[in-house]
Amino acid sequence: MVDTRNQEIEILNATIAQHVATIDTCNANIAQLQKTLNTLTAQCASLQAQCDDLTQRLQNRIVEIEGLNHDKALLDQRIAALTQENQGLKADKVGLETTLQTKNATIDDLGINLNNSNLDR
Repeated sequence: MVDTRNQEIEILNATIAQHVATIDTCNANIAQLQKTLNTLTAQCASLQAQCDDLTQRLQNRIVEIEGLNHDKALLDQRIAALTQENQGLKADKVGLETTLQTKNATIDDLGINLNNSNLDR
């Protein structure tokens, strides 16, 4: 009976030793997982900060683009006004040239020669 009792105690001690080893392994795994979690948390915070920075820079670029679009619209309007003004000036020039040609023709029709030396008389 004592032998049986000793055998049972030895079996229980061996089982306890196995459980202690398993718990030690689990504790080591938990410690490693905690380190990994801390690293991932730090990386996540870094990525969030980078994302926030990129979001802010994107917003700044959007504001710049909107300003450029506004400036472009103003420039387009100015170009359109200048183009119309230029076309008006061309029309005036053509009108003046036509008027001058008509006057020259009238002078020619009258037989007046401005370079004629008879004008000196």
